[in-house]
Amino acid sequence: MYKRLQTYFHPGPGAGTTLVTSLWDGTVTLYDSSLKPLRHTRVAPGISGMALTDDKRHLLIGGYTDGNLYFMNMETWHIVTSLYLGHRMRELRLSRDGRYVYVGTSQGGFRIDIPRVLGHR
Repeated sequence: MYKRLQTYFHPGPGAGTTLVTSLWDGTVTLYDSSLKPLRHTRVAPGISGMALTDDKRHLLIGGYTDGNLYFMNMETWHIVTSLYLGHRMRELRLSRDGRYVYVGTSQGGFRIDIPRVLGHR
C-alpha cells in the first residue's frame, strides 16, 4: 500500500514534533512524539499531499482521485470545509506568509486564500 509521510509541529500536551501520515486509501493518522497513534480518520481515497497551516489549526489535504481540497480542524479532527478543484491533485505548498495554499493539478494550478475559505481574514 502506498504511504505518504509528512512531519509537522502540532500544539498540545508535551508540544513537540508530531507525525501526521496519510495512506493512499484515504486514512490520515496523527501520532504523538513517541509514535503512538492518537487519532485517525478516513478522508478520501488517493490523498496526494498535506500541508499544515501556519497557526497549526488546520491540516489541508489534497484528494488525488476525487479532486477535493479538504480543510481539517486539528483540534476536533473534523473536516470543516472542502473545495472541488479537479482530478489529479498533485502538490500542495503554502505561501511564505501562510495566507495562501498553492495547489498543482493535472488541469493547472490554483492559489487558494486560506482565511477566506475558513471564513476569517
